[in-house]
Amino acid sequence: MHLRLHKNATTTPRIRAEIQVSKEPMRVLAQRFGVSVCTTSPLEEACIGS
Repeated sequence: MHLRLHKNATTTPRIRAEIQVSKEPMRVLAQRFGVSVCTTSPLEEACIGS
């Protein structure tokens, strides 16, 4: 399957699914996947502009 991602995408559908089911702190997940805490947060909209 060929997956087309936005050129600025930092996560794949697989990574997003792992984040959603994980019980680990957002900070740990962000560090593991090399993204910001705002990217891993379920309330990502709250991080816009910060």
